[in-house]
Order: sequence, then structure tokens, then C-alpha cells
Amino acid sequence: MKNLKDKILEKIKHGDAKQTPKWQFQLREFLIWFGVGILTAVAALVFAAIIFNLQSADWALRPRLGLTRSRFLFIHLPYFWIIASIGLVVLAYYAFRHTKKGYRYALPVIILMLTVLIISFGWASHRSFMAGRFMEQGAMQGVPYYNMMIRPRQALWLNPGKGFLAGEIISPYSDDEFSLSDIDKNIWRVRCRECFVHPLVEMEKNEKIRIIGEKLEDLKFEALEISPFFGPPDFSRPEIRRIMR
Repeated sequence: MKNLKDKILEKIKHGDAKQTPKWQFQLREFLIWFGVGILTAVAALVFAAIIFNLQSADWALRPRLGLTRSRFLFIHLPYFWIIASIGLVVLAYYAFRHTKKGYRYALPVIILMLTVLIISFGWASHRSFMAGRFMEQGAMQGVPYYNMMIRPRQALWLNPGKGFLAGEIISPYSDDEFSLSDIDKNIWRVRCRECFVHPLVEMEKNEKIRIIGEKLEDLKFEALEISPFFGPPDFSRPEIRRIMR
């Protein structure tokens, strides 16, 4: 019975074996490296979203809400982005292993190289053009069930009795008042007579915001500070510190 080597030699002898063109190998190598680059770039953007989420955690709220550090961190960890980054690293690893010389590198070396690249480019993209913020906004608008996943984090701001309210503006700002729909779809009348409005907030319809202030009565709220929905508010102002005590 002929072994594989004999079969191959016989095919070559009879001219049945055809040589694969060099350009096909080069194209395959290019496509694999292109895939590695795309996976690494996307993983870097995902890491930027992780950074954004951790930096946006409202740590000053923790004592006011009576949460332990571990509980607060558990609520704010961006599990969706963490799982996505792990999956992308695994895919990038397998793609790299299929490059011409990828098999020569051990698993820890490849993972380390990919991690360094992802962290470096992720941090740079976050610092340069707030890539993490755009990723977060995109996920909220386009990823199914993402809003349900982050609801516990958003619910921390549904504490009007403790001075915190967040939601979407549903009526234009007029006569120092506007209407706000919170995450439970309750409609609030918010008064903003002498409140501080963050420069990034335009007070337009459909804009999502966070408010620090005081509850006046059922579904009525006095705003002291209005900040963007994405990013932590400024707790340094005296009237805000009074509420935080």
C-alpha cells in the first residue's frame, strides 16, 4: 500500500501535481495580516469604550447612595465591552497564528504583543477623539438589548429623592422649564432658573442629560446642575457639595 509520500511523487512524475502560483500565497498572507490589523483596531476601539465607561463612573455618588466599593464597581463594570475585547483578542490570535511566521511565537508572546498594541491604540484614540464615547453612544443606539444591560448603571441616576435625575429632554427649554422623560418613561417638569448648564449641553429636544438638584413634589424637580449623559458631572460647586453631604 502506497504511503502519502509515494502518492505525491507519483503525481509529480505523471504531471498531475500543479504548482500553486506565488501570488496566491502572497494574497493569502496579505489578507490574513489585513484581518489581524482590523481585529486589533476594533479591539482598540472597544478598549477605548472600557476606559470611557470606567472614567465616567460617578464615584462621588457612591457614599450618597450607600453602596459599597465592590457593589458600585460591580454595577459599573462594562461587561459587554470586556467580553467583546476578549473575543477580538482570541480571533486576532488565531489569525496571527496563520501568518507565514506566526507559528514560531508562543501563545503568551502573541497575547502580550496584541494586548500592548490594543491598550496603546485604545488609550490614544480615547484621548485624541473620545472614541470610547462614540462607541458607547453607537452601542446604545444600535446594539439590541444593550440599554437593558446598562440599566442598573443608569438606574443610579433615578433617585430624585436624593437629588439625582437623568433622562431625555422631550420639550424645548422655555421660561426656565422643560420636560424630561426618565428611564422609566415618567415625565418630569424640570425648573432651571439659576442652574449651571454644562457647555456641552445644548438643551435641545431628544438630548440625554443628567441633573443634580432637588425634588419639589411629584414629577417636579429643581435643577442645580445639568451635565451631559455621557461623562461624570462636576461635584465641585458649593451647592452641589451641599446635596452630596
